[in-house]
Formats: sequence, C-alpha cells, structure tokens
Amino acid sequence: MTTSGGYYDQLVIAAPTSATNGKIDKLTLSNLYTKGGLCKVSRIKADTVDILLNEVGAGNGFSTKEFVIAATVSYKTANIADNVEVTISPP
Repeated sequence: MTTSGGYYDQLVIAAPTSATNGKIDKLTLSNLYTKGGLCKVSRIKADTVDILLNEVGAGNGFSTKEFVIAATVSYKTANIADNVEVTISPP
C-alpha cells in the first residue's frame, strides 16, 4: 500500500482475519502532519520501521507526548529522525 497526499481522520493497517498475524517488511511514515489528538503506532511487527520528518500536535501545549510508539511495536531496524511536536491547534 502506498499513498501520497490527502486528509484522513484515521489510518488502520490490519491482518485480514482475527486468527491471522499480518507481516510487514517495511513500514514508512514520512511527512505526516497530524493535529487534534494522539498519534499512536502500536501492534506492528516489521523488519524495518522508518518514521521521518513528521509534525504532531494536539494544541494543548507540551504537557503530554502526542506521538507515541507503543511497546507492542517490534522491529529489526528502526530509523526515527527529524520528528517534532508542535503547538498545532486542533481542527
């Protein structure tokens, strides 16, 4: 799956059935601009995870982390760089 541009209120990548585990060779999240709430990456098993050049903010200051990579994410290689939390006002 590849997508470029557009507006989404949620992005979900899921295995086809509840009894099947999905497998991801490479997951790239790049140039995301998210606002209005938590951006959470969870329950991912991948060989390579790239999280690059993203801007995240909920418009409530910096008291809590708005971008979270959960402990349920496992990978062989992770490239995480140039991501920032900014004071983006919610929609």
